[in-house]
Amino acid sequence: MEPILTIGIPRETYNPWERRAPLTPHQVQDLLQDNRLAVAVQPSARRIFSDQEYQQAGAVIEEDLGSKVDVIMGVKRPISVVPDKTYLFFSHTIKGQPENMALLQECLDKNVQLFDYERITEFHEASGRNKRLVSFGRFAGIAGTMDSFHSLGRKLLFTHGASTPFISFPPAIMHDSLDDAKDRLVRLGERVRYEGIPFHEPIVVAVTGKGGCVHNGSMEVLQMLPHEIVPVQDLPALFEQHQYGGTQYKIHVVVVGIDDVFQRCNGDYDRQDFQNNPSEYRSLFAKRVAPYAHAIVNCAYWDARFPRLLTKRQMKRLYEDGNQRCDCIH
Repeated sequence: MEPILTIGIPRETYNPWERRAPLTPHQVQDLLQDNRLAVAVQPSARRIFSDQEYQQAGAVIEEDLGSKVDVIMGVKRPISVVPDKTYLFFSHTIKGQPENMALLQECLDKNVQLFDYERITEFHEASGRNKRLVSFGRFAGIAGTMDSFHSLGRKLLFTHGASTPFISFPPAIMHDSLDDAKDRLVRLGERVRYEGIPFHEPIVVAVTGKGGCVHNGSMEVLQMLPHEIVPVQDLPALFEQHQYGGTQYKIHVVVVGIDDVFQRCNGDYDRQDFQNNPSEYRSLFAKRVAPYAHAIVNCAYWDARFPRLLTKRQMKRLYEDGNQRCDCIH
């Protein structure tokens, strides 16, 4: 029986570091249990899964997806699209991002049916809003936090001349698996615990998006290191009272909730009011958190109705005022 639908997996072209794939070989194998489906994979030496793994799962390795497939399923947005095809990818256009409007127009001009992952939603009666079904989750928090460690190590070395255990921790892209990453995190934690961090002040990592899936993934990583949870309101005292000398043996983690950093312009924070009237609120993150944080792992979703957590102007002002801690953000 000839397949009636062929799914194509393109090589990712958005940037040279992109190794992700929309479907694993195991998922391809599951799909092909339905003999009405076929899968074609564009060859890539960069992808985390090899071409051979996809072949063994039953896929065909095919350079020319345009003429051979019905649906092209990627992760990031492509450089260009093939006319009259159905595409699935993160287009990053739903907030009107100007850098991606040309791609959206190309989809219209070429009669492309686009399923943007961000727009695959389900209505929830309790909240009265649509909830995304495809979104960043636990693994985004894990990967972003590991990348923060890598950036923090370079920051402390090049800006402060401090060679810390973080300098040798590789970014997420350099790990072969989650188990490999966890093994390295265990070793990093042991180095922090026994060798210490040669630095003159507490190392603070701020994590936003309290209670969300991405936040929980980030905390899963941070809790593998010697750490202390510090409330936002205790940050000034932490820096005033610390007595670390030249070495410390833990990091300080600040869990940032919405009520910690947003305030009504003419009153206090109220959760429901914040959701209904976000323009009436301002962010106090630049005052309460940013001056004390060496790394910020942003795990909160944002859209244009809400005030920005931290603006470029605020970051520039902090830097110009002599505060050079906060320039490692993921």
